[in-house]
Amino acid sequence: MPSTPSTPSTPSTPSTPSTGSNNGTSLLKRRKIDHADDTASSTKKGSNERSRNKRKTTEEATACRELPRKTKKPRPIPGFANDRNLCYLNSVTQILLAQPAFVDAILAANTANVTQNKTASAAVTTELARLIAERTRLQAKPTLARGDFLSLHALKTALATHSALYNNDEQQDAQEAFEQIIEAVGKESDSTTLAFACPFTHTIQETTRCAGCGHVTIIEEEHVSATMNLRGDPTSASSNKTDSENPSIQDILDGTRETIERDCHCCKAKLATHERARRIEELPSILAVHIPRVDDFLRKIDDKVALDETPECVLTGIVHHRGTGARGHYYASVRNADDGTWTMADDARVRRMTHKEAFQRSSTSSMLFYAVEDS
Repeated sequence: MPSTPSTPSTPSTPSTPSTGSNNGTSLLKRRKIDHADDTASSTKKGSNERSRNKRKTTEEATACRELPRKTKKPRPIPGFANDRNLCYLNSVTQILLAQPAFVDAILAANTANVTQNKTASAAVTTELARLIAERTRLQAKPTLARGDFLSLHALKTALATHSALYNNDEQQDAQEAFEQIIEAVGKESDSTTLAFACPFTHTIQETTRCAGCGHVTIIEEEHVSATMNLRGDPTSASSNKTDSENPSIQDILDGTRETIERDCHCCKAKLATHERARRIEELPSILAVHIPRVDDFLRKIDDKVALDETPECVLTGIVHHRGTGARGHYYASVRNADDGTWTMADDARVRRMTHKEAFQRSSTSSMLFYAVEDS
């Protein structure tokens, strides 16, 4: 009689996979366990990797803090502090000190004052010479620090000895400040043997001809700035104007022609028709152009101006004004006479600007400065 087969005993800890009916289940469990172990190992490995990356990032950040910071490109010119509404004086002076012809004239006038011991009566000339020296010193530095800017408060105080407009802290007109500087330096050098050779002085000739008798009247006047009259109306949309409607430096060189009615002193005709022409007789070393942007009712004229050049006139500076006809803020675009690069000077804030940016048609320009090339 055959014996009954005994039930195989199950080992407590199998060393080899079972070959019984539960092989698939055991293998699946084993695979799940192995997969869980791999996941835990991968998670631990990823955690270790992140920890190493974090330490590496921390070490790099620490090293970066220890190394000297990379400095930006050095500012090309030092800024001027806006001390009590001095933006009008800051913008004009930035451009003046970038004109080699003006700098040479100021230094020559100051030398004459020092030689003849007359600096006490030449406050504006002395202060301009000091600013030129300080500006040159700062430009010689490899980089300009945050505090490397100048103040024009002493220049304003010197101008107050010539005009009561500068006895207070009110905002003034940039073009009037420019003419006041030129006039003050001229007066201060009148008492010396070397007169101030103003590089802005030019003669404007006005010719008026009577249409009835043909009588011609010629008047010549000295000026330190020409005027670029805007063609638009303060209430018109200047953005709709074409390039040909925007005034430019060529209009100044061509002069103006107009028909007027006035009494003729020759033929005694009342309100006789006259043809009047105005033009610059001879260009100065530096041509300053004033652009009136406020009408009689203090309305701002926002017509754009074509910022172009001619073979004889090279644009070297722009005084900008943003705001209304009654108040606002002045800043300047300045061209380096050595390399031709442009700088935006907004009080103590100074940054480089591209040639294209400088020559965009502008509705904010209130003064233009041109270096006149020898023909």
